[in-house]
Amino acid sequence: MKYIYTTMLLLFFISSQSLAINFYAGDYKSALQKAKFEDKNVLLYFTAAWCGPCQYMQQNIFPDKGITSYVDANYVALKIDIDSKTGRQLYYKFEHEGVPDFYVISPDEKILRRKIGGMKVNQLKSFLAVEKVAVKTAEVSSDSLGSVRRAAAEKRNNELIVALPKLADRLSYKQVKPDSVAEADYRKLLNRRKTGFHKFFYQSLLSKWKPGLAVGLRLNSFNGYISKNTLKPGYQVGLLFNYTQDKFYAQPELQFSTSGGDLMGNRYALKNIEVPVTLGYIIGWHRLVDGKQAIWLNAVPYAGYIISQSSDLVSVLPDFNRWNYGVKAGLSLSMGSFLPAFGYDFGLSNLDKSGDSRVSTRAYYVSFALIIGR
Repeated sequence: MKYIYTTMLLLFFISSQSLAINFYAGDYKSALQKAKFEDKNVLLYFTAAWCGPCQYMQQNIFPDKGITSYVDANYVALKIDIDSKTGRQLYYKFEHEGVPDFYVISPDEKILRRKIGGMKVNQLKSFLAVEKVAVKTAEVSSDSLGSVRRAAAEKRNNELIVALPKLADRLSYKQVKPDSVAEADYRKLLNRRKTGFHKFFYQSLLSKWKPGLAVGLRLNSFNGYISKNTLKPGYQVGLLFNYTQDKFYAQPELQFSTSGGDLMGNRYALKNIEVPVTLGYIIGWHRLVDGKQAIWLNAVPYAGYIISQSSDLVSVLPDFNRWNYGVKAGLSLSMGSFLPAFGYDFGLSNLDKSGDSRVSTRAYYVSFALIIGR
């Protein structure tokens, strides 16, 4: 019995996996050779781990049974990660404007069709439609059986005719850049590393850890029985690295922030150096920009140090515990290279040195991050 259950589970797993597009495991050159040998075109799919629409299509569009069988029958499909060195170099043979990016090319590297951005099932099927030349309409007899024969002839023609692309599309076929030109363009990219910034920027294009800059606004307060529930405006600025993999991302950051609030009738201002680590998980999708982009649920543990503290009253010298830690919770939205976020900051450490009371920080925040190389 155990063997039967194991076999059924294995068959289910294999059948479920077979519904995904069967991407060719070889490289670009061998894909062209394979397509020529099998008399097919090549479907190129440029993608990246951080691309929200790419992940959506891989999970919800590619497994469509009709798409799977159609691609297998008519294409050699090749998936290219533009964050890999070979993928980035290959992308420079084409118009590199963003991902997901789909190309249909012939074995002799003529660009037949191209589509940038996410697609629904019907849109992808339309994009993949193979061109065939319409056959000459069969002659229909005018005798008493004419209507029957006419219907049969029309049925045969409809089965043979596949909609041709527009004439303008036919005339706009382009050739893929020769290797020498693509290599020259790629070398130009590498040779631009004249300064430390250029080196940092262009290396980030090839790294899975994408650097970035984040700025934000805060509404701060203290939490405790001797505090007032008033909000003090502040700000935060940080340098970060973002790593995205499928439905998850991690984002450590070095951040400077201001916090504070009213306490015992005085208003205090704190300046902090913090190290938050954002852990995000996809919970949905939005359409605020082109295509579907990810909505992330974030948990952000952090530790920090108060580098400066002051009070509105000169006669009152604040004396808080310097070390601070807590957790933030909120949401963020993928928008191409931008990652806006908002949430709430729960300070967990007690800032009161005396220990007679408990004082911790609280804040509402909104931030905007620019991820370089994404």
